[in-house]
Amino acid sequence: MRVWFRDRGIFIWSILFLLVFLGLTLLAALGGWGLRGLIPLVIAALASAGAFTLALLRLARVPPRNWGRELRKREREFEQARDQVYQLTQEIRHKTDELTTRHSQSRFLHQSLVELTSSLDPRRVLDNILQGAIEVTGARWGSIFLLDEEGRPHDTCLCRMDGSGSRIDRILQKGLAGWVVNSHEGAILYDTTQDSRWLAFPEDEEPARSALAVPFVRRERVLGTMVLTHPLPFQFSEEHLALLQELAPQAAVCLENADLYTAAEAERSKLAAILAGTTDAIVAVDTGGQIVLLNRAAERAFHVSAAAVLRRPLGEGIAHAALHDLVGRALACGEAVSGELTTDDERARYGSISPIPGIGWVAILQDITYLKELDRMKSEFVSTVSHDLRSPLTTVRGYADLIQVLGPVTEQQQDALEKIRRATLQMNELIGDLLDLGKIEAGIDMEMAPCSLGEIAAAVLDDLAPNAALHRLNVQAAIAPDLPPVYGNAGRLRQVLANLVGNAIKYTPPGGTVRVAVEQKGGEVFLAVRDTGIGIAPTDQEQVFQRFFRVRTPETEHIPGTGLGLAIVRSIVEVHGGRIGVQSALGQGSTFTVALPVGVCAPPS
Repeated sequence: MRVWFRDRGIFIWSILFLLVFLGLTLLAALGGWGLRGLIPLVIAALASAGAFTLALLRLARVPPRNWGRELRKREREFEQARDQVYQLTQEIRHKTDELTTRHSQSRFLHQSLVELTSSLDPRRVLDNILQGAIEVTGARWGSIFLLDEEGRPHDTCLCRMDGSGSRIDRILQKGLAGWVVNSHEGAILYDTTQDSRWLAFPEDEEPARSALAVPFVRRERVLGTMVLTHPLPFQFSEEHLALLQELAPQAAVCLENADLYTAAEAERSKLAAILAGTTDAIVAVDTGGQIVLLNRAAERAFHVSAAAVLRRPLGEGIAHAALHDLVGRALACGEAVSGELTTDDERARYGSISPIPGIGWVAILQDITYLKELDRMKSEFVSTVSHDLRSPLTTVRGYADLIQVLGPVTEQQQDALEKIRRATLQMNELIGDLLDLGKIEAGIDMEMAPCSLGEIAAAVLDDLAPNAALHRLNVQAAIAPDLPPVYGNAGRLRQVLANLVGNAIKYTPPGGTVRVAVEQKGGEVFLAVRDTGIGIAPTDQEQVFQRFFRVRTPETEHIPGTGLGLAIVRSIVEVHGGRIGVQSALGQGSTFTVALPVGVCAPPS
């Protein structure tokens, strides 16, 4: 018992040690110290309790006379255990700090990626990312420099430091940011005083001693760079660099998307301004026939409000029969159509209905009121000229014929009268061609409808067969069966055939051949008039479709003509949306080709 009372201090100290740790554990639990404070105390308390219990159990098996020696032995073991518990506690605290840091970095990376993918405002997103990067790396200052397409500093620069323009230019030219931009690589400066890539500014009160920088690279182009600094050396690690390098590509994608969005918005605004400012009325409908666009000119033309008719069917939103008919024709043939109509504002308009893939149809109505007025004036002029010129010529022709009736004339007088008659006839033909050309260009008497070019060609060949027989020519026809119709004016297309075949007959010597072929090639109907006549020189082939041009050779001097026939043919073909060409060789003949689009609707202008 003396030994027991002599070593009772050790026994009491063990009890107090256990009570203290249990009390601290209770305080940690009640006071909300958190995981980092609670775990070491719990481990220490459990270790103390285990050591104390073990000591009591082992002490109970020891005779009372050996308790003191046994207690001293257990005291040494307890001290060793306490040291081990302390060391274990420090390791746990270190691991807990590492886990906390990794958790913070993961949360920063996750939040940054969410913001980068959910916003098109780069300034707000990058400002939050910069602030988060400063916090997660422990940096004191930070900056993000954005670059334009030419690599110059952008207007938008985010700085947690002095961000004056001259300073930024120097940093991007000679500093770490410039090195990162040029090398397309991230970098750590553990001590800026020992690295030539760092550009120091003497005026800084607290200069940076360590730095970290990463570029934002997208498609081999640097869109910007992030630079973090600290006033103490060795403050950044490879782990920090890896974290920012993982974030940099996503930031580059955000910047690129923002640039694309900004460009698209600028183009959209520009297009909206153009649509609003143009004098052409524009109406767009989707595939279901609902109005999706109506510009201001269309609002004025149809006396409606865009807000009231958008998303409504065209027939309900705009009560205009001519527009409905034009759109109906386009829907029926599935391709672009055009036509004239008068809108509710009493303006004459030329309407073109075109398909827009993925959207529907768009109607562009161009104001041609002033052109219609010019056409009216031109028609009046044509009518006046036709009357005022032809009347005197008719009088001259009549008096020339009357002279022969009034009395006998000499042979010389008879020859003069014949020349007068030929001249008046040629003048009448020239006036007729000029008036005809004016009517075609003005669109007068140009009513369009589906017609068969093969049937027109066959009819023309029948009409000119006597003339061909008179010139002892072999006329051949190769008209393909079941030709699709073309949209045109049958009378004018007949005029084209008559002129081309008539020229072939006039310029082909007796015994020659004239061949007319009509066939379909793709979406066009081709007409070819080939002869074995005198041919056209290469220098003259470029001018044969000009007004008043005639090939001047000894072979053509005796052939009558005004030089307007092929000009009229070209105008008719162009009005029909087609094209015309010629291939010829002197002494071998000529081939005139005409291509007209297939369809039952008007070709696009």
